[in-house]
Amino acid sequence: MDFSTRLKGAFSLIFGRGDNGTVCSFCASNRHAVETIIAGPAAISICNRCVMLCNQILLENSDIQQFRCHADKPHEHTFGLALHHEEALLGEPERIALDPMLQRLVATLPETRLVGWSFSHAQDRFDMLTISLVTTSTIPHQEIEAMAIANWKEMRDRFVSARQMSANAPEPELITIAAAARQAAETYAEVVVSSEPTTS
Repeated sequence: MDFSTRLKGAFSLIFGRGDNGTVCSFCASNRHAVETIIAGPAAISICNRCVMLCNQILLENSDIQQFRCHADKPHEHTFGLALHHEEALLGEPERIALDPMLQRLVATLPETRLVGWSFSHAQDRFDMLTISLVTTSTIPHQEIEAMAIANWKEMRDRFVSARQMSANAPEPELITIAAAARQAAETYAEVVVSSEPTTS
């Protein structure tokens, strides 16, 4: 949490009245910035977004065997890993294309398939990306994790470098495709919202 956020939270806590005096002890957000704030003893509170973040961290740092799929065959191994990246947040086009990006990522891993993934995002705050994998490879899953993390960084670096083009350079093809993907997603959302529900 940066200094300005802490300062804003302190002012709200000291000078706020009623519900406006309650702020999240973790991110300093008040009730106008988040959906729900849960109050605890001694002016300690937590917002729903930080609860979601805490749950994700607990899952990532728990013994993964507790979450092992019961359907695993003797030659299969299920494991999960968090995919971190240097930037705090994924770009909008990357969030739109997250599933196919992860499918492509896992296709680079030996004898491994994607079981599922979870992603939590909050604007200007955090994002958490966790994937669940099944492998039949005899390679230790720690090595597969290292490969996945390295390949994910390489994929991310391509997009980040494309965004950092100079002002007079031609627009990279990757950015053009990203803009088209964002427009397609917005169009899809508009159609879904405006469509009449179907009845059978």
